[in-house]
Amino acid sequence: MIADGRRANADRGDVLSMLLLAKDDDGVGLTDRQVRDEVMTLLLAGHETTANALTWTWYELGKYPEVLARLGPRRSGRWSAIAPSPSTICRRCRGTSR
Repeated sequence: MIADGRRANADRGDVLSMLLLAKDDDGVGLTDRQVRDEVMTLLLAGHETTANALTWTWYELGKYPEVLARLGPRRSGRWSAIAPSPSTICRRCRGTSR
């Protein structure tokens, strides 16, 4: 993908082409490895922060069912299917049925 982007040498409006076309004050662009590292950092950092935010949100909401109930309709256990309670997760990890 990086090689294709370099050959195209055009701004396609995506992050990869922006990185490939970026130059520092001396007019030097990023190496292929630097481009790859920047893209990986963006992808992984974005995924990790989103996952952490959602995990903590569901954890905190699980402690306050009255707040969770105000977020929207609860049809046939919809919320519990999305976010099991912390105690359910712990039981499943330990393999117990308490």
